[in-house]
Amino acid sequence: MREAPSQIRTPRTGELVAAKLRKRIITGELRDGDEIPPEPELLTEFGVSRPSIRDAFRILETEGLIRIRRGRFGGATVLRPNAESAAYHLGLVMQAEGTTMADLAEARGVLEPLCAGLCASRDDRERIADELEAVIAQSVDAADDEEAGAAFTAEALRFHTAIVDRCGSTTLRLLAGALESVWGSQERRWAHEARDAGRYPSLADRRAVVRAHRAVVRHIRAGRADAAQRAMAAHLGTSQTYVSPGDVTVDVVSPLPE
Repeated sequence: MREAPSQIRTPRTGELVAAKLRKRIITGELRDGDEIPPEPELLTEFGVSRPSIRDAFRILETEGLIRIRRGRFGGATVLRPNAESAAYHLGLVMQAEGTTMADLAEARGVLEPLCAGLCASRDDRERIADELEAVIAQSVDAADDEEAGAAFTAEALRFHTAIVDRCGSTTLRLLAGALESVWGSQERRWAHEARDAGRYPSLADRRAVVRAHRAVVRHIRAGRADAAQRAMAAHLGTSQTYVSPGDVTVDVVSPLPE
């Protein structure tokens, strides 16, 4: 018996235009914040209809690659994809899947220690350690502030992001960075709620976080990759328990408190 011929779908004209513009964005020909050429210019370049150009814009807007301004002075601005934008879409999927904070904490506890170990293995680890020390210095005043809350949490999160950003692996930086961004939004919400409820970690606990960060940096500076990895894993194992109790699920849709 002969198999039925497979159906080959012909792409819409708008999809073809979107593909060309998408490539320009991804390759950097169109940079973040650039204006997409105006509609009359695109009509001339591609030789297509106005509805096809608008279809292409809708596709790219749905993908988060452009922001469209409506009205008399309308147009489209490039939004180059990054770890933060990837994190938002990842967070939406995680929330739709009912992912718990404990599950997110477990994944973060695997990837971030790897990043710390890679930082310690780099030839420029002294520079990295200096930069991390500067980040820690910003958190010390916040840690000692009796009204600490969201400010200290923000500074502590900067340290973790800095570790990921400096690991030297683009793939790991993007993967771990997306998780850090999702985690950070959840931790900032927790910090506001804990502060308002009077149950934000004590001064001693905040100082312990600073000491843990400094311990990781000492291992990085000395080139002790295994020790840096263990120190980060131990720190996350302690600190994440404040934010991820029980079966609370990831929520990237609800707005963060002011």
